[in-house]
Amino acid sequence: MATLYTIAMSYLEGTYIAQVESNSVEDAIRAWPAKLNVDQIEGLSLAGYGQLSRTINRSNPEVIALDGLKSVWYVDFLIDGELMGVNIIQTQG
Repeated sequence: MATLYTIAMSYLEGTYIAQVESNSVEDAIRAWPAKLNVDQIEGLSLAGYGQLSRTINRSNPEVIALDGLKSVWYVDFLIDGELMGVNIIQTQG
């Protein structure tokens, strides 16, 4: 059964939130780029979006559980020379 994850991404000066249903946190992060609306993310170019998608699909990024918290993870990416921080929260399941 799929679990609902809420993904909060900070990029430049904005915070963007999406939800993904997935069987694992790793699968959730792989499915997440498809939920993004690039036109609504200030400063993220189509090339940057492509870089993010390729990085996730090729490198299987290390998603780190946050100490002292339950069902919360973090991963970051360097996109177009800027840090993109991503928090993943298991919302249901």
